[in-house]
Amino acid sequence: NLADSLEARNHWVFKTLA
Repeated sequence: NLADSLEARNHWVFKTLA
């Protein structure tokens, strides 16, 4: 699912920025 992939990537970015 494209939405799931995008959400997972967004979570990774958020963790990286945090």
